[in-house]
Amino acid sequence: MLADQARFLFTYPVPDTGMWFGDESWTMLTVRALARSGVARVPEALGSSLSHSNGLINGSIWLSGLMYGVPAILFSNAASTVVIGRAITFILSVVSLFFVYRLALRLGASSTASMIGVMALVISNVFYFSSHSARLDVLTGLAVLMYMFLLVFVFFEM
Repeated sequence: MLADQARFLFTYPVPDTGMWFGDESWTMLTVRALARSGVARVPEALGSSLSHSNGLINGSIWLSGLMYGVPAILFSNAASTVVIGRAITFILSVVSLFFVYRLALRLGASSTASMIGVMALVISNVFYFSSHSARLDVLTGLAVLMYMFLLVFVFFEM
């Protein structure tokens, strides 16, 4: 099912559409600018305050700038920033599925039950939309999931 969904990675949703809140293009432009200059900004937002900085809160995105911005610079001749961002997000989604599976096993679920849980996640619309966009949602979710995994590991070791 995951492989079947991957067929539409670069076609659905259409980049820059109003399919959900936010636009993946500005996110990728911001992280690319952060990786190039060290400042989180949208250089294409001429005359806007966004062309200088996204502010203190939104401008503190070093991890996403590293994970999304550096590949956007390195592969800019091969693909658009949105396509690069979608590929990175899809890879992070697969890593998230691995951690969900391992966390379920760690919590005592059988391998069959763990795999059913992973499949339930894969077939959900939320996973489909978030794994096919060049946004930071999956990266944030993965960070929360890894923190949960760490807590479970520490509590089981005590």
